Amino acid sequence: MDLQPITWNSTSAGFIEKLMKSEAVHPINSWSEMKQRMGNRRRVFAFTHRMIPDEPLVVLHALLGDNIPSNINSVLQTDNYPMEKDLVKTATFYSISAIHRG
Repeated sequence: MDLQPITWNSTSAGFIEKLMKSEAVHPINSWSEMKQRMGNRRRVFAFTHRMIPDEPLVVLHALLGDNIPSNINSVLQTDNYPMEKDLVKTATFYSISAIHRG
C-alpha cells in the first residue's frame, strides 16, 4: 500500500470526488466544503495500491493547529488561514474512512 498526499491542485477531480462520496465519518456535501477540508491548515492522505492507483482504499483527514481542539465542530469550522510552520504544534486526525466495505 502507498500513502499519498491529496491536494486540491495536484489530484484529479475524479479521485477527489471518490473521496467526497465515501466520507463516512463527517459527510461532505459540496465541492466547496471539500475544498475547505483541503485548505491551508489541513492535510488529506489516501492509501492506494500500486495495482489500482486511481482507486483510493482509505482516506485520512487532519487539521494542523496550535492547540488541541475541544470539539469536532471547532475542527470542521476552523478557518483555513495560513499558519507559519513554526506555530504548528498539533495535528488532529479527525476522520478516517475505508472506501470499500470488507
